[in-house]
Amino acid sequence: MPIERYKSLVTIAGVCSWKKAGQVFQVRYDLVKPGVNSGAPAYNCIYIVDGQEHVLVPSNARPSGFVEERQINLWPGILKKHHLEYGDGSMLVFNPEDQTISTWMVGSDGKAELSTTGENRTAAES
Repeated sequence: MPIERYKSLVTIAGVCSWKKAGQVFQVRYDLVKPGVNSGAPAYNCIYIVDGQEHVLVPSNARPSGFVEERQINLWPGILKKHHLEYGDGSMLVFNPEDQTISTWMVGSDGKAELSTTGENRTAAES
């Protein structure tokens, strides 16, 4: 799936530098491959900083020179591990009906508030 031109790119190193600098960001997971026949759904990780979207990509380009999005599988816990290490501190909520993921933040009052809702990008891929 081609990366849309209006989105910037970011690597894990970039995310680590944001975290180290105390940069506030949100994370969204867009569904790009549904899980069927025991296959794991796959997601693009989108980091949102100051309203601008950054697609997570690998640190190295392919031999052809192209950079593709880094798809993260839901099972067996890869997405959860990534979110715990490189996420924004939000909780993940998986919707089993459409396989989308939303993130929720707990406010100072103890109530959870919707932070981001992942988009279903599977139709755009066909």
